[in-house]
Amino acid sequence: MALLIDSRVGVGIANIVRDAMGQVLGSLASGIVHVMDPLFAKAEEALQAVIFGLQMGLTKVILEGDSLTIINKLCSQKEDLSIVRAIILDIKLRSFCFFLVLVST
Repeated sequence: MALLIDSRVGVGIANIVRDAMGQVLGSLASGIVHVMDPLFAKAEEALQAVIFGLQMGLTKVILEGDSLTIINKLCSQKEDLSIVRAIILDIKLRSFCFFLVLVST
């Protein structure tokens, strides 16, 4: 979940990792300064979730988010030409390290 605090200051990002039973395994909170576009914040949030999952040693993940735009970009086979294309590509490349990746809203 990305929370817009003040566009001049930045945004806060929070991710929660749960197991199949819903138990919390870990959480992560961080921030990004000087965010000019909310889509960038959502893409960065997804990237941080993937990195966190890799650091935890997870092999099967469901990446959930509330930005349908980011989810559609992650599921698309087409090359992304938006301002978040580098982040989307980074997420896709890192996701190859997982055995199974599902994406949902």
